Parts: sequence; structure tokens; C-alpha cells
Amino acid sequence: MKKRTQGFVLGVLAAFILSTAVNPALASLVGRQITAFFGIKLIANGTEVVVEGLDGTPAEVFSYNGRTYVPVAFLRDIGITVDWEAETNTVYVGGVVEQAAREVPLYNRTYLQVGNVNGFSVSGNASDGTRILIFPPSNTNGQNLGNSRYRYSNYVVYPLNGAATKFTADLCRVFANSYSNRNPELMYYIYGDDVLLYTSPIMTEVTSPIAIDLDVSGRMTLKIETVLTTSDSSFSSVNSSGVRNAVIVTTDY
Repeated sequence: MKKRTQGFVLGVLAAFILSTAVNPALASLVGRQITAFFGIKLIANGTEVVVEGLDGTPAEVFSYNGRTYVPVAFLRDIGITVDWEAETNTVYVGGVVEQAAREVPLYNRTYLQVGNVNGFSVSGNASDGTRILIFPPSNTNGQNLGNSRYRYSNYVVYPLNGAATKFTADLCRVFANSYSNRNPELMYYIYGDDVLLYTSPIMTEVTSPIAIDLDVSGRMTLKIETVLTTSDSSFSSVNSSGVRNAVIVTTDY
């Protein structure tokens, strides 16, 4: 029988060996001195295997405290996926399991930016449906477009973090107080990372809600902008009934 060679191994043992020279993040792990025994052969399916680490350098099999330790990279050599995540000091065997995507109401997320917070709110109830309101704040002077028409706008930006694949919502009509005909017209603009993804048709007081289903794969942010034109020179009583049923499909939750 071949004589076993006694040596010392510095590092953390979790049934694998990794090199701090390749991954400096390993320096954050806890180190301890142990006594281990080398000189162990590894036979796989009748063939002796020369084991290499994840960085391709030789890595020995050894025995410590009554257990035999094999470099996790050996699993890669027999067809099993092995991944190393330096940020969390984690080895994934059999591939990284992705978090399943699910529908997340947009109004539950914290927005990144609002054009004018006094014209933004989230309201509603179970019967009416929660809605995101994005409208000009009261007593705001509009941009004069001529012909007694004035323009107002506001927007909100939500984080997607590159984890969302779809954005769905119902874009609702504009309405005005019944005592005066202000001829309000509302349009929605949807952006992903400042790239225009959708422009609504002009919506009036009689327009039915418009359902949208947009691909937002890989986008970091979602921006919803409303542009309102009306005969009101000072915004006070014309309002949009908001974005209802706004949902993103994402793994970031």
C-alpha cells in the first residue's frame, strides 16, 4: 500500500477546494489550520482521474477527520454543471436555480422619480381597483398652445432592475367637472430606459380603458408619462382616472 503523506491545508472545507488566487473574494472566508492526508487515488467508472480545480490547476483529493474531500470541479469533469458566485461565496452544483417570475402590482413598488409629487398618488379599493394617478397638481399654469388650448404633463419612474419581462395595465380616460366643458384630451407615453415603448391614442371623457401588454425585458426602469391638453389655462378640475391594474412580471420581488 502506498504510504500516505501527511501535510497541512489552510482554508475552509465544505467538500470542495477553491483557490483564493483566482477569486480574491474568498479572502473574506474564515480560515483555520488543519491536518490532512494526501495520496488518495480517485477512480471514476474504472478510470483514474487527475483532478483539477475550477481554475484548471491540479487539485488533490485528501482525507480529513475521517472524511475524503474531492474538489468540486471533479463534478464538472463527469458532466455536472458547477458555477462559482464570488459575490456570495457560493458554489452552485447542477446550475444556478433562477427565481421564478411572478406578477407584482406596480403600485406596491417604491418609485424612483416623479415629475411633480403633488400630482401623483396611489388610491382605490377592492371594488374600484387600485390606480396610479399621474396628473398635473392643482393650480398649475399650463403651456399655452394657442387657440385656447393648454398643455400639462407629469410622470413617474419605477425600477425594473433588468428582472422584469412584461408590463400590463389598463389606461383610463380623462374626465372633467360636469359644470363646464373643458374638452380634455389625455395621452399616455410608456418608456423603458428612456426608450419610447408605447404611445396611446388621444383619450377623452368617453374613451373606454385601453389594455396594454408591453415587453420590458432587460429594462432597468419604467417611465409612465401623461400629457393632458384642455381649455383650462390653470389646472384645477380636470383629472385623469389613472392607470389601473398595473402589473409587472418579474423575478425581483
